[in-house]
Amino acid sequence: MCKLKLLIFSLIILSSTSLKAQDKKLTLGLGFEGNYTSSKLNDTKMSGGGGGFFINSFYHVHPKIDVGGELYFNLNYIGEGGDESDYILSSEITNFSIRGKYYLGSGKLKPFLGLGVGYYRILAKSVSPLSFVPIFSLFGADELEEEYPIVNAFGVSPELGLSIGIFQFSTVYHFIPNVKLTEDIAAINYNQLVFKFCFNIGILK
Repeated sequence: MCKLKLLIFSLIILSSTSLKAQDKKLTLGLGFEGNYTSSKLNDTKMSGGGGGFFINSFYHVHPKIDVGGELYFNLNYIGEGGDESDYILSSEITNFSIRGKYYLGSGKLKPFLGLGVGYYRILAKSVSPLSFVPIFSLFGADELEEEYPIVNAFGVSPELGLSIGIFQFSTVYHFIPNVKLTEDIAAINYNQLVFKFCFNIGILK
């Protein structure tokens, strides 16, 4: 009985906090994401995944419109399908994007559409698949085959999401075209399907 009362009290506090967060003009968001990444290196199709975290801030210019910026960092590991892959491409991607959101509703439960345009910093490495460790996808430094120069690129990222009070869930598609790792490797396109979870804090009335 005590546990039930505690749960009800917690839900009341959370709902109250959610309503207050929705009234704020400026919010700070913190979250994490998982991604599915695919690319094509020369004639080799590669795919894989990873994860990361992000921070953002949005200003509510209209009940249905937010504008702001987002900074995220993620790791992804992609290779050929099956067990015949000679290497895995490990990439660290840092992104800063200017983003906008348009809400399709006005209640506590609000679907939204978003779009971002931004800068991507990509550090890629070729590593041996024998050094792959499933937990956190760690690689030993002695298994590094080649490290490529840092690449700066620009891309776009449409978004489809759902806002529930102070929480947001969304799917983002990052398209980063014409990434040139080295002169002897053809330019590649990074395609990332990202699943995000965000906790928003209201910081300005």
